[in-house]
Amino acid sequence: MLEQGTDAVISSRGDEMMSLSDEGAELSEFDQTAQEPAQRTRSKKNVDPKISKLDDIPVASSVTSYGSLNNRSWEVFATAYVNSFSGETTSDTEASTYDASDVKSSQMSFTLGVEKYFLNTSGFFRNVSVFGFLNKKTIEAGSADLSTTSDWLDYGLGLNYHFYNRPDDVNALIGYGTASFGLGSVTDTTSMPVNGNVEETELSGSSNFFSVGVGMKYLMRNGVGMRAVLDYYTTSQEVTIAEEVVTTKLSGPRIQIGLSYRF
Repeated sequence: MLEQGTDAVISSRGDEMMSLSDEGAELSEFDQTAQEPAQRTRSKKNVDPKISKLDDIPVASSVTSYGSLNNRSWEVFATAYVNSFSGETTSDTEASTYDASDVKSSQMSFTLGVEKYFLNTSGFFRNVSVFGFLNKKTIEAGSADLSTTSDWLDYGLGLNYHFYNRPDDVNALIGYGTASFGLGSVTDTTSMPVNGNVEETELSGSSNFFSVGVGMKYLMRNGVGMRAVLDYYTTSQEVTIAEEVVTTKLSGPRIQIGLSYRF
């Protein structure tokens, strides 16, 4: 009788221990399952950024973007300026020097040109442009012995280097250095004493010129732009008057202001 009771108690405790063991196993499986998402989360945080997509990495930039017109590499421009040069006129037999106060009148001069940009290149050449132009000006100058009205037509080539902002930036000031050179033709109407009388003679001659300076451009999104240039201009012309070769050399600063269109 006692043995049977003891066996019943042992059997009951054994069943309880097995039940607890089964519950512990279930809890262990639950804890392992719950830890897996946390492990996956931690593994995502530890991913090497070098192997992640570049598009997912924010990139900070210190360059302010104004937008650009890098699909337009040609530009036409027109500028105007007032002559204010000084120089010297010499001939085979006489020489006279005149300055700005001797200029009888300074008339408006005009320049029309085409400029080419190299926006698809890189490095130095991306900021370079070349241009060709025609320049029309009239100068009246002279001395007591020689008075000349000169109509000039210059044609030349030039080079620009843009050192402040890129040449295709819009809504921004663009600074650049400029240099140009060329040849031209000139028609002179000259008044000079011949045998005690003043005679007027119209003659044609040749000229050459060179200029160097700095400028600023401003370009809008529709392609319309503005520009201003401060440069130093020097030119020389030669004509033959009464079997004498007369050379006129002029130089001085210019301030050119104009409009442009990029296409």
